[in-house]
Amino acid sequence: MRPRHPLTSWYTGRMKSELIRNHAAIDALALAAESMPSDAWTRRPSPEGWTPAQQVNHVVLTYRAMTHDVRDERRAAFIVTAAQRRKWRLLGLAQIYFRGTLPRGAPAPREIRPPDYSPDRTTLLRELRSSVDEFERTMRSAASNRPGHRVAHPSI
Repeated sequence: MRPRHPLTSWYTGRMKSELIRNHAAIDALALAAESMPSDAWTRRPSPEGWTPAQQVNHVVLTYRAMTHDVRDERRAAFIVTAAQRRKWRLLGLAQIYFRGTLPRGAPAPREIRPPDYSPDRTTLLRELRSSVDEFERTMRSAASNRPGHRVAHPSI
């Protein structure tokens, strides 16, 4: 019998509750996307901003990248210098933790930037559900098979 990590049961319980919260957030995102008027779905809020379709596509790409990281132990490549990572940890993560928002204008890592086009809404929402389901299955499996595994973020 494989020895258990001392925090595995706590971690598994915490992970389950976080996956439930995550699923509820995705349900809310999907509902908002489904109820959005068609003309707003592909309209940019500003010349440099992403359309709602691109934002959802970004979420899909993010879930896929995290799934690959956990399942395949393939780390995302760093895209910033060590000094930029320290600055991001100090300022960017603090804003996320305490304000619940991303710093304005923070660029997405290349791996998870959506293309200028997006699939139609039905296809994209199906991809969203599929990527989230795969992520959740992968996380549940990793919790029991590799409880100490940590994921990487290209900017951290």
